[in-house]
Amino acid sequence: MKNKERKIKTLISGFAFRMISGIILWFLLLTVIVGAIGYVKFTDSLTEEYNDSAFRTADSAVMLVNGDKIDEYLNTEKDRDGSAESPFVSEEYSDRWSRMNILCQKQNVTLIYVIKVDTSDYGRFESVFNTVNAESGYAPWAVGYTRNTTNEEYRKIYRDIYENGLDHGTVVRTDGLNGRKAHITSLVPIKNSEGRVSAILCVERPMAELAVGRREYLQNVVLATLVVILVSCACLALYIKRQFAAPIEKISREATRFAKEPSPADKAMLENISKISELRMLAESIDKMKNDTLRHVEELTLATAEKERMAVELSLAAAIQSNILPSQFPPYPHRRDFDIYASMDAAKEVGGDFYDFYLLDEDRLAFLVADVSGKGIPAALFMMRAKMTIKALAESGADVHVILSKANEKLCEKNEAGMFVTTWLGIVDMKTGVLSYANAGHNPPLLRRRQGTFEYLKTRPNFILAGIDGASYRKNEIQLLPGAEIFLYTDGVTEATNMNQELFGESRLQEALNINPEETVESRCKNLKREIDRFVGDVEQFDDITMLSIRFNSFQDEESIITQADPESIERVWDFINRQTKKFELNSKITNRAQIVVDEIYSNIQLYSGAKMAQVFCTIDSDRMILTFKDDGAPFNPLKVQDPDITVTLEERVPGGLGLLMVKKMASDLSYAYEDGYNVLAVTIQIEPPK
Repeated sequence: MKNKERKIKTLISGFAFRMISGIILWFLLLTVIVGAIGYVKFTDSLTEEYNDSAFRTADSAVMLVNGDKIDEYLNTEKDRDGSAESPFVSEEYSDRWSRMNILCQKQNVTLIYVIKVDTSDYGRFESVFNTVNAESGYAPWAVGYTRNTTNEEYRKIYRDIYENGLDHGTVVRTDGLNGRKAHITSLVPIKNSEGRVSAILCVERPMAELAVGRREYLQNVVLATLVVILVSCACLALYIKRQFAAPIEKISREATRFAKEPSPADKAMLENISKISELRMLAESIDKMKNDTLRHVEELTLATAEKERMAVELSLAAAIQSNILPSQFPPYPHRRDFDIYASMDAAKEVGGDFYDFYLLDEDRLAFLVADVSGKGIPAALFMMRAKMTIKALAESGADVHVILSKANEKLCEKNEAGMFVTTWLGIVDMKTGVLSYANAGHNPPLLRRRQGTFEYLKTRPNFILAGIDGASYRKNEIQLLPGAEIFLYTDGVTEATNMNQELFGESRLQEALNINPEETVESRCKNLKREIDRFVGDVEQFDDITMLSIRFNSFQDEESIITQADPESIERVWDFINRQTKKFELNSKITNRAQIVVDEIYSNIQLYSGAKMAQVFCTIDSDRMILTFKDDGAPFNPLKVQDPDITVTLEERVPGGLGLLMVKKMASDLSYAYEDGYNVLAVTIQIEPPK
């Protein structure tokens, strides 16, 4: 029994069985497809023929009805039951009904009838004429017989005939007939002498031939398919066994033997194995396989060892490269005047892109993004050289154009490989907000000004670094305001390509950054990387992707701080005031007064003035501190605000004004002016009693 089951499994898993089974399945699939297409075409053809026949009959029958006398027919003939035995009242009506009845019998249609439809909602109609085929088994409707419209399809055709000028409607019924046979109904308008529709003539034609024809068609298709399958399988089985199955079985045995015992193939066994050239070539390859396999195993062993060594070296190089790029964020936790985030995703184990940023002193911040030509280890080495060169020159105090000029000279030295680097370098003065920058052939960054959207900061770029010895570089300057943000990137962002060979491009980059302009710099970089990954899909990354985003929250010199008038900015103002009071070693009492004044005045600016920008000055001399608040909000003089009456109860007191009253109590002097579109309020706090 087990031996028999084993033979059955062997037969089923054999090449010949699977090939023949596949062909049979193909024939069956083809039969289903051809049958389905033929079935649909056959049905459509017969339906169209039935439709034409019914329409021609309807077109002939409509000539028998006088459209001007529909109401007259109804009024004079309502009392008869519609049968052939019941006499007609009108001789004209009788004549037209007789002709219509003859047409119904000769054309072998089931019904010819004329109806007047209730046009208020097309939900019912009255029978005007009704002739029935003698063999149909139906009883005719009496003149004036009223019936509800059977379904929405008829209702729509009625409406289109009366209102939209439809000259021919068709309803086909092949299923869901509740015992009735398949039929087609053709509907045409009957018009009066004024051209208006006065009634509808309907011709119902049986479609019994359709079901019979379709059934015979399917039977013929199935029968023909079975004959073709049987004949084809018999011929194919014989051919496959002789020319495929037996030779392949011999080759299989030889391959199994070689896998167990690596030795030269038995050429006598494989000679003249088949008349099919491909099988002969396969047999000849068995012998060659051994030598090639043994040689490949030896070569693979050597290559694997070399590859493992290179992988270790690349891993070490990647770790070194990762360590030289700033990776701790935020990098300066004690600084609240700016936020910065950057990332670099290499296309290979190590990359040629890099970013960098560093404080040159307490008030100057340098930042850059660069892209080295090439990929892999050579680009990574040149990247390290370029990074260290630019940083050393920047820390010397040189201006941006001088830094790039000297960096170009140094990188041109001993550059036999002809490598180069594009760079965008900026240095911002955190006191004034002035940004100095120079572009060495790099992509233009995007700048978002306060509460605006990202726009490209395009200037004419200078030449690349390490391209030509002696190249000169220009410096550009712009004034930044608090809330400004700069986004730097390499061409790996804009040149990311999807499977349709479409580039991510500058437009998509700008749109992606403007989706949520107020998000944090870290979220911005990470969300953009996700958007790039979604765009490219499964396409392999071919270039390094590097980005750096920096937002400037405030700029402050020794006596003032400029901020956006938003809820987060008040903490930066508090920090500024604390540094000023510590710098002059003021006691906690004065510091607390200053904090209360800032809290009240600055909060009012932020909440009620509609200001976008605010500047707070803090001037301290030997006996007084002057806090000056300047904003671009609506004009408002707080000194004109009436002080609240603090002698009354809380229920009687008018809300508001207590904070400003507290400021007045603590201040030794208050002054207000509206100058050049700015509110300017000065609050003086006495440090020591005046002498």
